[in-house]
Amino acid sequence: MPNDEETKGKVFQILKTAKFKKTDTEKSKLRNNPEVSQTIIGNNNILAGRDVILTEKISKKVVAEIKPGIEHITDKEAATLLDKIKEITKIHNLVKRNQVTPQRYWTSLNRYCGVPRYRLIKTEDFDKALRWCNQQLAILSGTKAAQKKDPVMIRNRQISFIQVNIKKLAIDGNYHNYLKNTFRKISTAELDTIELKKAYNWVATQKKRQD
Repeated sequence: MPNDEETKGKVFQILKTAKFKKTDTEKSKLRNNPEVSQTIIGNNNILAGRDVILTEKISKKVVAEIKPGIEHITDKEAATLLDKIKEITKIHNLVKRNQVTPQRYWTSLNRYCGVPRYRLIKTEDFDKALRWCNQQLAILSGTKAAQKKDPVMIRNRQISFIQVNIKKLAIDGNYHNYLKNTFRKISTAELDTIELKKAYNWVATQKKRQD
């Protein structure tokens, strides 16, 4: 008969073996469910376990620096272009069926000057941008629809164009000789609608030659 000490030793050994022994079912669970690990790799990417990947892409937006008066147009020149585009849009919507926003003409002007934004127009390209705006105004103002729908606005714009450019081009004398010889009149204010349009076109032609 085994004594008490032998019995206790056998029980202890059985319990110790049972504690560390795993059944086939338990081993299978461990093989099929390994521990989940996380590893950070690359561009803030996280690998979770073996089949889940979370990716976060980091991108930086590069913004061009505006240098008014040094590389790009000044604030005053920018304001001039703003006024021109507003005027172009106003006349367009007056004489055209398709209504547009100023963005339509900004896009065209920016493309013409080779920039993504008007504030990035180069200092040396301001006159180029202004000429483009004046060309659009001349085209729109010269339509019959413009004369019919708002003759006062168109007349005032044409007179303003003439006054500004005869001084800028230093052709005051030639212009007044043109009025006298062509219409027998001495001032722009005396011209009727048809005569004013001819005078406007005459000044625009002189401007184009000097440009």
